[in-house]
Amino acid sequence: MTGQVWSQLVASGSYFADAQTPQVMLRIGEPNDVGTVEISDMLFTSVGALPGLVMVEWNVQAETQGSVGMWDTHFRVGGAIGTELQVAQCPPQTNIPTGCIAADMMLHLTPNSNGYFENMWAWVADHDIDDPANTMVTVAVGRGILFESEGPTWLYGTASEHSMLYQVSLF
Repeated sequence: MTGQVWSQLVASGSYFADAQTPQVMLRIGEPNDVGTVEISDMLFTSVGALPGLVMVEWNVQAETQGSVGMWDTHFRVGGAIGTELQVAQCPPQTNIPTGCIAADMMLHLTPNSNGYFENMWAWVADHDIDDPANTMVTVAVGRGILFESEGPTWLYGTASEHSMLYQVSLF
């Protein structure tokens, strides 16, 4: 799957509203699947408060070394036009309003999965990139990237910022 001009896959709606029962927006394979999956030039994002959102669940194992991965693919939660998580809805404050709890997790690599991830960035907005003053925002996401993968998994030029519990967890 190759995007063009940062194609976006966008989560929204009541399906992702329950923080006690997180739901996956995009599931890459089923547990124990083996094959080839390549994702590049994509943006995973969301609209509004979705406390039960898991943006991507990665289940697939590489059929041959390097045959599954993501390149130039990013996660952005809030802080941009259309997210409903900008300075107007989530101004800077010390308490997190329920309307600004934006997701449970950005990326989960399950135990039997693996892959190659290059130039991948998982960002929870700490400022409004479409506000001329670049004003700070209060947007909350529980977890960044959870790697339960038993490998081999390669990370090159990856980052995760501003999640509440962890940015990256290598389990």
